[in-house]
Amino acid sequence: MKNRRSQTLNRRYRYGIGRDAGGHSRLPGSRMRTLVLLMSLGVLMVLPFRVEADMAESQSIQPATLKTAADLSPPPLDPRNQTFAYWVHGFRKNPKERSPDLLAFETGHYGFVLNLGDIRQARLGPLRREGYLRGLLTDPEDIPELLPAELLIQVTASGRIYTATHNATGPRTDARRLRKARLWESGRFVQHYDLIDLKLEDPEGHSFEGEARLILVAWPDALTFTLELTPEKSHSGVVATRIELAIKGRTWEERSPVIQQWEAGESRQLTLSCALAPGVSTDRQLPVRLKTADHQVLTSVFDPVLNCQVVQVDQLRRGWKTGYTDIRNYDEFTLEIDNPGDGIRSVPFLLDLRDVANITGLVPMLCDSEGKPTGIPVQLSKNWHNRELGSYLRAYTLLPVPPGTKSYTLRIAYGFYGSLPSASHAQLSLVGYSDKGGNGLWDQLAIGCWGETFCFDVDRSLVDVAITDVRMLMARDGLQGRKWGWTTAGWGGDWLRVQHDGGERLHPNELKTAYLAHGPCLTDVRYSGKLGSEDEVVFDVQVKTTRSDDYARTFQNLRYTFSKEVPTKDAWLFKMGRTSHYAMPRFAYGNADGLIAEAAPPEPLERAGFLIENATIEGQAPFWLSFPGAFKTKEEGMADGYRALVIRSYKATLGGRIYHEPSISVPVHQINDDGSKNLDLHLTVPEGVEHFQPGDTIEMDLEWINLHREADDYYGPNEAYRRHLSEHPSSWRTTYREAIGNDLVVEVDAGHAYRNYPIHVRTSADEVTVRIQGGVGYVPIRFEGLSSASGYTLYRIENGVESPLDQSVNGNDFWQVDYDDASGTYTRVYNLPLDGLESSIWVLRRE
Repeated sequence: MKNRRSQTLNRRYRYGIGRDAGGHSRLPGSRMRTLVLLMSLGVLMVLPFRVEADMAESQSIQPATLKTAADLSPPPLDPRNQTFAYWVHGFRKNPKERSPDLLAFETGHYGFVLNLGDIRQARLGPLRREGYLRGLLTDPEDIPELLPAELLIQVTASGRIYTATHNATGPRTDARRLRKARLWESGRFVQHYDLIDLKLEDPEGHSFEGEARLILVAWPDALTFTLELTPEKSHSGVVATRIELAIKGRTWEERSPVIQQWEAGESRQLTLSCALAPGVSTDRQLPVRLKTADHQVLTSVFDPVLNCQVVQVDQLRRGWKTGYTDIRNYDEFTLEIDNPGDGIRSVPFLLDLRDVANITGLVPMLCDSEGKPTGIPVQLSKNWHNRELGSYLRAYTLLPVPPGTKSYTLRIAYGFYGSLPSASHAQLSLVGYSDKGGNGLWDQLAIGCWGETFCFDVDRSLVDVAITDVRMLMARDGLQGRKWGWTTAGWGGDWLRVQHDGGERLHPNELKTAYLAHGPCLTDVRYSGKLGSEDEVVFDVQVKTTRSDDYARTFQNLRYTFSKEVPTKDAWLFKMGRTSHYAMPRFAYGNADGLIAEAAPPEPLERAGFLIENATIEGQAPFWLSFPGAFKTKEEGMADGYRALVIRSYKATLGGRIYHEPSISVPVHQINDDGSKNLDLHLTVPEGVEHFQPGDTIEMDLEWINLHREADDYYGPNEAYRRHLSEHPSSWRTTYREAIGNDLVVEVDAGHAYRNYPIHVRTSADEVTVRIQGGVGYVPIRFEGLSSASGYTLYRIENGVESPLDQSVNGNDFWQVDYDDASGTYTRVYNLPLDGLESSIWVLRRE
């Protein structure tokens, strides 16, 4: 099968809205990377019979995997219930690039593209995407173009008709020029943006005086536009607003009532919601009753702007401590929905939680009435930067409701899930953080709720690297240091960096994100996009973090595929660093056999110099690299530690030659005020490779860890780790312990282990046995292909005796379930206590 990105077209013939010979707007013949044109929405076209048959199936509300109501516990998801949002030509661009600013929404049912430079000319079309990952990874051969669409936004005031023409952007030389296109929520179910400083003009070129904002909200089956206007001066006479979206054969329109007087400073809204999936069983009118643990009963209200049922909770009375402390309790809400019909309905629902116990680490889970995870996803979007709104969680989901009354428990874990700190991967809105930018896609990982452990600036909307904040887990500044607070382990890192011969960097575009699992045992988020205005490189990245009680681990599996020749000058395949005010006394690296070399920065060593330049690490994986004993040189009031990297596998196919041994450089980033050296780490191309060639690929399985320097800096409960730190403070042996200790040997009966760390097991059996050699800390194991969300127990077999694994504190709170909408099966995740075990045997059995 051809590579899904193998066919590319010249950039200037793609996505730029131009004019045909008749002067009509058009999207030049292209493949909209993830937008497939199929028939629904009442558009009359001639298509092959096979496609018509597919659409006939789509008109039925039952996806292929849907079971009868009697079998649903809980009902599975429609595999088309997915959404993506991305910048077609990227958020960050080089100053000379002239590609239009196109914001794309894509769901399992439709695609929509908005040109910020000409709001009136959009693209819209139906499509069919079944399975969340299928929507992320799309074969370009399947993708024809979308239909031209006209988006008409008007206000009539004081005898003039003003029409929205464009959204304000900064100059081309400003890397954050799209700061007025703000991302609020982005995830599996909902994309929520707003465009501030929308420009409206009349035919003579007069501008509407006042503030204009366009709010866009995309659900899998619907697209909603809200115009918000606040005039600077009063208007009298006929005052009205209008929103219209039209494609060939179909028009959606909403007009406001006519008023005679509009006072200055008086805000008015008009909302148009477009249903784009005829026959889908979504019901936005079914209210949801929410009961809190403190006996409040709230009923949801339909919000036309967000196009869903909403319950806002802002005054919870909790009987347990909140804030920066070891939160071991949960917020739990009972959700009840009455379905008077005879079919299964999906209710779009939002819990808008303003009174969070701690915003920096939390994960919502939809459970049954007994508190057992159902596997039904809940979108994790949040913000703590907006002064007006304060810290808030926006947890979106589609609630499956069979006939009758259905009850769910919505559980929110903070510091701990069961007896271990929880893991979370959230979309974090930066709206309110800075007026200078940063309003794109930003992801934040946490273990526990004591600050971030890892962050990604996915859109590069605030900075020009992918990796930003890196922080410690359960770290303090010595025995008397403060617990449960923010920490640091340096700042910064990056994925692939390449540039043109002229020195211009290739920036990401068409970058899509799939949040397969937000936590709390093991997260799983995928990023897929391209680099360069001519799609010179395709990249796919999988990120995970795990529930643990020793140190933070961030797994990054990266794959790069080159479609054009690109110079390797000044390139890196991966970067750790760009930290200010950090000192690295030593650098050590090695392989599976142990230490290869350890060195201190020599004198003299100036900035732009190298401790190591383009050296190959020989031997067998896992390879590992460490900055033992690194420390911050300026007091920030935070405990700190040091970073290390484990390369569990490496394969570079360059110019027809395969490399399994990575090459590294250790440049000087900074000379600190006290003369200490601040070093970066680059994974580089092998010596002698001057260009990436079409067809070249690079695959790396990396584990970034943040380590304590000594035992007194660690306040967690893991005694094996504490003993090691006592015996080996600030030592390369700590990195090697993780590298070799979790280089696991895994054998499976009635299944297949396709990854040994974290352990991933595929099985379709009701009983599967796993034998493991090795293990450091709590090792995540994920069982895939299970037929049910519930009914399973995991046992450890020791001396022939079975003992069930039980890490619960509040009942049924130590495993994770996720639903695979493409296969109609479930995954189940546990964290195995393997410290001190040379080997162990585990059995998952459906009782």
